[in-house]
Amino acid sequence: MTGYFKFIENSSHPCKHTRIRFFDKNNNELRYIDVRSFGQMWWINKGLSINKIIKGLGSLGPEPFSKDFDANYLKKVISKRTKSIKAILLDQTIVAGIGNIYADESLYSAGISPFREARTIKKNELIKLKESIVTVLKKSIGSGGTTFSDFRDLEGENGNFGLQTNVYRRTGKECRKCGNLIERQKITGRSTHWCPKCQK
Repeated sequence: MTGYFKFIENSSHPCKHTRIRFFDKNNNELRYIDVRSFGQMWWINKGLSINKIIKGLGSLGPEPFSKDFDANYLKKVISKRTKSIKAILLDQTIVAGIGNIYADESLYSAGISPFREARTIKKNELIKLKESIVTVLKKSIGSGGTTFSDFRDLEGENGNFGLQTNVYRRTGKECRKCGNLIERQKITGRSTHWCPKCQK
């Protein structure tokens, strides 16, 4: 969510937000810098079980790019859920790796209101949602991720997907499809952005 790696060839004093420093035999350094201290790292000795050491890893749902993530899977896990589809997408035990930005953008792309009860979403809509999630994530990865605060890639560059968002952080601006104004409201404590006309 925040933080970045920085490669240092000439030794310099680390900033106060430097959390971890790795050195090679030439004294080059890789730093992990994280203002908000959200990031975590584990050193796991060979032969130890990753799932036993990193708590919660075994309870993650499938990743969007895995073969296990499809419309049939989504239909199965949401068929009786009364939670909003936005809350479902943010639940890492259902699907791993969809954050707030990508949930908003995927729902917009699929034309689904973030407030809809998950169980009301039909199979054809789930097919479109699955495709939208994969497309949005691929587009974001191709743009180097999303930077709204301090994220940087290994070259120190911002992620540029934030420049391409359709709804996220565009409250009060015109929808790129219909011209209606983008709205914002909280769902399960997270800011949610959507177009009331395009998303039903």
